[in-house]
Amino acid sequence: MKTSKDKNIEKDNKKNDKSINNDEKFKILVYIFILVTIVLVLFLISNKRKLSNTSDAVVEVYNYFNTEDLNNCEGLFNYSDRIVKNEDIKIDTKLCVAYQKAELKLEQVKDVKKDKEKDTCTYEGMTFRLDSESKKCDVGRVKANIIDDNYNKIFGGKVEDIESFMSDNTHICYLKDNYYYCGLSVTYTLVLEGNSNIYRTIDKAEEKSGDMIVYDYFMRINDSNCYRYYTTPTINTECNDNLMDRDNIKVNFMKKYGTKYKHVYKKGSNNTYYWVSSEPVR
Repeated sequence: MKTSKDKNIEKDNKKNDKSINNDEKFKILVYIFILVTIVLVLFLISNKRKLSNTSDAVVEVYNYFNTEDLNNCEGLFNYSDRIVKNEDIKIDTKLCVAYQKAELKLEQVKDVKKDKEKDTCTYEGMTFRLDSESKKCDVGRVKANIIDDNYNKIFGGKVEDIESFMSDNTHICYLKDNYYYCGLSVTYTLVLEGNSNIYRTIDKAEEKSGDMIVYDYFMRINDSNCYRYYTTPTINTECNDNLMDRDNIKVNFMKKYGTKYKHVYKKGSNNTYYWVSSEPVR
């Protein structure tokens, strides 16, 4: 017959067994957690691939926006002080970029009616401006799909609900019967270009989860001042204090004093990458 002492010993043994079981379960859970973490890290590493800065694919997407656009299409609007997303940009600005980046050969339009008194000319309901010096009206047309395809390549998606867009600061294009008719715009904007130098250099590029990510450094110098962004007049005082030769900026100087940006591109249906967003890296 078991004594009370024996019974207490049995209870203590059961408690110890439970404690050992709980410790073993905890260890197993820890091992599982570590294993899952390792697998996840390995997956993330394997899902990230470094790309050459000079590869055709990287150079192509990086040149969607470049210094040639400064006098057109709102300039380098993606170099802002905050994140700029694809959906934030107006469709006519996107079409302007698509037009500027397309290899176009416009077909000359004949039978344009001139009104020299108003300095205008018309063609099938579309109004253009006469050249102020020659008093001629130069109107060309191009198939809409050429620009629309370029739009899809750079920005993704289809062109919808557009009647016209400015192809630069002085020219306008009207959509009519699957053609864009382009000529001088009656209303236009004159841009007084300052003494600005724009510098950009790619830091690194990678492919991650199917997206292409390009990191670069940006610097705008006007007269003797450095600016952190293109869209806002935020002076970079550190750059100012160390700026010696504004016309001979070295890569190391840009990496030290320039603004670092992250540009994201996503693969489209045609296996090319379209721009998704740009943002400064803090």
